[in-house]
Amino acid sequence: MRVVDGELRAGQRIRMMGGGQVHEVMETGFFRLEQVRTDSLVAGEVGYVATGAKSVSAVQMGDTITSVEAPASDQSPDSIPFDWVLIYQMSYDNNLAWAGLPILEMLRTGLTSDRVAVAIFADLPDDGGMFRIILRSDGMEGFRIASDDSASTTTFRENLAWVGQTLPARRYALVFLDHGGRLDQILEMANRAPSAGNLQAYSILIIRHPQTKAALLQAALHQNALVQAPVVLVFIARPDVSAAKYSQRGASLYAIQDATIACAYAQLAAVELGLASVWIGAFEEETVSRILKVTGEDRPVALLPIGYPAESPEPTPRRSLADLAREAA
Repeated sequence: MRVVDGELRAGQRIRMMGGGQVHEVMETGFFRLEQVRTDSLVAGEVGYVATGAKSVSAVQMGDTITSVEAPASDQSPDSIPFDWVLIYQMSYDNNLAWAGLPILEMLRTGLTSDRVAVAIFADLPDDGGMFRIILRSDGMEGFRIASDDSASTTTFRENLAWVGQTLPARRYALVFLDHGGRLDQILEMANRAPSAGNLQAYSILIIRHPQTKAALLQAALHQNALVQAPVVLVFIARPDVSAAKYSQRGASLYAIQDATIACAYAQLAAVELGLASVWIGAFEEETVSRILKVTGEDRPVALLPIGYPAESPEPTPRRSLADLAREAA
């Protein structure tokens, strides 16, 4: 037990505020490696109290003890409505932005205890700013706030203070959802990919917005990974860059190779980071170019949805090395 206010001492009459029973304190002491008896316990000290209670049912789990002569105004534990509040910081403009949406749905449907609540700070610029979202077993509610910068230290502190005032709890857990690093690492690895003449005759478009991904879905034979993944990388070959040094072969081949090698490096980086990806090459090139405003000689050559894997499938069969490779004459 912990003394919140006042003093406990032997001979004092106390009341269990949950059940109303009155008992006399027979002994107080501290817990160390063994029980050490002391004359009293004061606020801030943690120890034990022995009473004349003869039945376990006389004491409720987590009950509050108060003095009969100078009773407390309320029960400390029962005045705290939640045992746990989970605080999630998820941001649209950080890393794999829309990964937060399926997590939000999972939390909403899986929250069954009325002693647990979830507070979510969601930065969704396209929807007009930042939201504070509260999930409880009885429903969900959201509050728009003026700040649109989840990375602001001031905003973060204000959010934490708001949680403490709005959702009093015994314990809090703060969860950050991949703030920034992984997508940057994937792009950095793609940037290291070799290219013809080191020209890097390609560019990469980062697609996050659901409407854009939905449009790509229509242009890519309804391959659902495009809308299920939080982010899609589109690799654009730039034939004119390669043609400046390698003429027609650079335009027709090397630029395509540059873009696809970079895509392969990005895919390997995603796997190394524990993510999953799908290489999509079946799409209407003109439609994708129009959606993404790709102009001139530039060509989209690969779409790469990246996200968290929903499953871990068994490896697919591969050709034997004997069938795959042979010595040249």
